[in-house]
Amino acid sequence: MGFLAGLVARRATAQRLRTTVDQVLLGSFPGYAFLKGIGGNMEQSEEFASSFVSMLAKFDDYWPMAFETNRMPERVVAIYLPGAPNPWSGSVGFVFSDRVRKLPLSITEALKIIRALGRGSETLAAEL
Repeated sequence: MGFLAGLVARRATAQRLRTTVDQVLLGSFPGYAFLKGIGGNMEQSEEFASSFVSMLAKFDDYWPMAFETNRMPERVVAIYLPGAPNPWSGSVGFVFSDRVRKLPLSITEALKIIRALGRGSETLAAEL
């Protein structure tokens, strides 16, 4: 019985430690949330990853690839603009919903195009 209680206590302690480490990493490393969302333990991050939507954002005559991360009231959309070829570094912006177009790409397919500096994106021309 004591052995079982010890296992339960260790598990609870390990979960608290993991939560604390996650919070520190989220605050310290900007790309950690994004990285956690598309990699790592898919059982825990599947819901998080599905919240990112591959898209194009319109800025005058420039259409960068981006990921929608949140929709807010008043037609405002939060977007993450990844860097290329390293998508783990980028910036966050806010645009009106009429400036975004959803892409028919999974996150993995979009990241592949970003890492390849746009190579393989011929089919995206129809989205502009």
